[in-house]
Amino acid sequence: MKPVVLRISLALIAQCALGQPAKVGTVNLQRAIIECSDGQRAIIRLRREFEPDQLRLSNAEAQIKADRAKLDRDSRHRSWWFPWRHAFSAKARAGRLAAIAHRERDLIRERDDLREIFDKERTRVVNEIGGRMKLVIARYSVEQGYSEIGETAGLLAAEDVTDPVVALYNQVYPAKP
Repeated sequence: MKPVVLRISLALIAQCALGQPAKVGTVNLQRAIIECSDGQRAIIRLRREFEPDQLRLSNAEAQIKADRAKLDRDSRHRSWWFPWRHAFSAKARAGRLAAIAHRERDLIRERDDLREIFDKERTRVVNEIGGRMKLVIARYSVEQGYSEIGETAGLLAAEDVTDPVVALYNQVYPAKP
């Protein structure tokens, strides 16, 4: 059993033993992080920061694909003067293939490095906003009288409180200009 379900179950048992009705809510934490003002700004900042690199890598990939197609086309081409010969030798073709493969490896390595940097930054932002969001969820549960607010949607027919939590987050942590 998941820890969230166990925690909610224990809270429900404790409240039922005391004779109080249990008030349980759920919040979609991922959606809350994306929809809050800090999340929206983080998305825009990440796109603005990484979009030029993605575009540059896409252009380099298209250039490699075009070079490979040109090499294939040229290797099928016969010499005008000697029709039984190809336009360039197998050695020249192998050299060009090696150069294209080298550029392709460099591109893959660069794309992997960029993906790793992006993932680290995204994880840092999600952890930062998520930590503050959990504080807001705890505050909301106390203010609204919830015995427990879980992070999993569709749990025990609980009330979804994602939208009010996002609104409270935007009040507690207003958007900076």
